[in-house]
Amino acid sequence: MKLLLTNDDGYQAQGINTLAEVLSLSHEVYLCAPLSQQSGTGHAITLFQPLEFRQVGEKAYAVDGTPADCVKTGLIHFFRDVKFDLVVSGINHGPNMGEDIFYSGTVAGAREAALNGLPSVALSLNEWENPLYFRQAAELFAGLLACFDEDILQPGLLLNINFPHTPAYRGLRITHLGKRIYRDTVRVASQEGKNYVIIEGEWPHFVPEDGTDMSVVDAGYVSLTPLAIERQDKRFLSHIEKILKKYEKRACISS
Repeated sequence: MKLLLTNDDGYQAQGINTLAEVLSLSHEVYLCAPLSQQSGTGHAITLFQPLEFRQVGEKAYAVDGTPADCVKTGLIHFFRDVKFDLVVSGINHGPNMGEDIFYSGTVAGAREAALNGLPSVALSLNEWENPLYFRQAAELFAGLLACFDEDILQPGLLLNINFPHTPAYRGLRITHLGKRIYRDTVRVASQEGKNYVIIEGEWPHFVPEDGTDMSVVDAGYVSLTPLAIERQDKRFLSHIEKILKKYEKRACISS
């Protein structure tokens, strides 16, 4: 298969380079990743500003932008003549589970591919510090990828995979998003006559619940969570309809 790789840790990160090395054994691998660290950028894109880029390999570019910028420029410009089968984002240094997916540049890179009509996968490792078992994760994904067929390699696929921090996995589980507990703090500082706020926080916890990505990864399993672009909350449709009816009634009375 022809694969486009990206990430949010930067093109020199261990995760994406290990993944590229493993996948290149069986696939044609291209890379378009950020020039520097872009964690937490979510799905931001850079409009109307020049972005520095460098060719860092025969089929590899680094762009001074977000993961979404990288996927967009990779598909539209650098590799515009390549018909990709799949876009893979990661392997991220750190997990992307629960509400993390809204902040994650890793997931955003995969989501950008889905928005462009390509199947995509986001890969993350539940650890930031050494030892980092990227090779085990990359090799498991390579084996999983060999099982992908035409039914799953369809436009709109957005699969979020998280690996536990262990050299040996207990297995794989299909999951849904869990509930993160963030303990963020904001610190105020002053320097050279300017005031700053700094957002900090502890390692997030989670609400234990059977079948969630966080509970499964915590138990030593690899989590596979299919995500969707559609975010309409159908629980409130009837309430919004009532609001519109009330508004239209008031508008008629006013006129």
